Amino acid sequence: MRQQILATCARQAETAPRLFSLTVPTGGGKTLSSLAFALRHAATYDKRRIIYVIPFTSIIEQNAEQFRTVLGKDSVLEHHSNFNQEEYEENYGRDEAQRLKISSENWDAPVVVTTSVQFFESLFSNKRSKLRKLHNIANSVIIIDEAQSLPRGYMKPCMKALQELIAAYGCSVVLCTATQPSWSGLGIQATEIMDTPTPAELVEVFKRVEVEVSGSDNQVTADDKIVEWMLEAEQALCIVNTRKHAKVLFEQLSERNVEGLYHLSGRLCARHRSAIIAEVSERLKNQEPCRLVSTQLIEAGVDLDFPKVFRAYAGLDSIAQAAGRCNREGRRESGRVIVFYPEKHGMPSRGWLKETVIEAQNTIKYHKGSPLSLSSIRNYFERIHGICDGRVEQVTDSKRIMQLLRSKNINLEIPFEDIAEDFTFIDGQMKAIVVPYDSHALQLIEQLRTSPYPLQVMRQLQSYTVQIYQHEYREFLNKQLLMNVEGVLVLLENGYYHPQTGLLAATDEPEMDVLLF
Repeated sequence: MRQQILATCARQAETAPRLFSLTVPTGGGKTLSSLAFALRHAATYDKRRIIYVIPFTSIIEQNAEQFRTVLGKDSVLEHHSNFNQEEYEENYGRDEAQRLKISSENWDAPVVVTTSVQFFESLFSNKRSKLRKLHNIANSVIIIDEAQSLPRGYMKPCMKALQELIAAYGCSVVLCTATQPSWSGLGIQATEIMDTPTPAELVEVFKRVEVEVSGSDNQVTADDKIVEWMLEAEQALCIVNTRKHAKVLFEQLSERNVEGLYHLSGRLCARHRSAIIAEVSERLKNQEPCRLVSTQLIEAGVDLDFPKVFRAYAGLDSIAQAAGRCNREGRRESGRVIVFYPEKHGMPSRGWLKETVIEAQNTIKYHKGSPLSLSSIRNYFERIHGICDGRVEQVTDSKRIMQLLRSKNINLEIPFEDIAEDFTFIDGQMKAIVVPYDSHALQLIEQLRTSPYPLQVMRQLQSYTVQIYQHEYREFLNKQLLMNVEGVLVLLENGYYHPQTGLLAATDEPEMDVLLF
């Protein structure tokens, strides 16, 4: 079936440039099939480059590496925001930046792998450092991976920007999803690539799990019960919504001396996460005991195959992604996914995540059929995007970006600064700090002090970064736990990086006897 998906993508690449959608269930080989479509489409219609836009920094390295394996290391440029390279250029000047050959500023490689934040904030920015790449977006094939995960409040302006790139700048765009949102309900007309087999047929073919909900409505599942579930299973994955909940469950399981126990969250640097994923994969393959507690970062493109998955209540798209880590290769007759409502520390009391939970509950409660059927997913997104109650404009353009664009006067005096200020994907700036996780990280930190090309070293250090909130940053500064090396923040005390749960809070008691090297 994966071969059929690939063949369909290759055939449909001959279709004239436009807005496409590609709906392939998790495990269907969507990443490489979409790349195959883009390559052939670019060759057929003389497009200059492929821009692959990924929602999460946690998987950009692995996707870029996968593409390099296929296309060669010099063909792929990886650009994301763990280091603020634009700020570096603003501080040190354009000539210095050019001398250092900052190719990532210009996106001049054949294949560019970047994040949603970098791509869309550049389209709506008024800063020259971000705008320098815009001319290289023209006449490209743009793939938006996990398109349904674009922040709901910016969905309308993002889609309008993509439509403008198609209409006026010679681009083709592919909206990639495993769960098909109601694009037409948002006023978006996209040509679905998967005509044979259809998305509905693929859902049936790739159905590898049964989803069940533990309890009813808001009936809380205590942490003790989740621990009990994990102990009963030889191999199981538990995905929760918060870093705090992941750590609490991991620590409770650790107290039971559970064999093959692992933890994943954003408190671990990418290099550390990759090492854990490799160990977990090996244990699963060898049928050894393996229990993994993770935040939702495991849902984004991580190729693991558990017989049983427990998922804290979240949006249906997240539950579908979690199900993609269960019986992924179809080696069992059926996998088992259990959705539960967590204790208070596992569920934010307000905000976007809380709303997705409510709408997921409503869909499961009132919509007939499997929670992961295309009709259920479509109903869920119609609720989330305000299609059901006529609030599409209000919900999908919460900052009124489109109103600002429409308000331009006859002299085309567009309020670029106001728009750039309002268009911010991530509320609240975060800081990237480098953790000296291994000897290679230490070597790179030392090179940073002396290298004539510091940005090249910075890019290598990206896999050793952990993102922290501003208040955490201030706490680390107050305790003098950070060192500034050529503009890069480096953790000074190894004891504040736990070998299993990653970066501690500055207010925690460090485990000074931990040796990482």
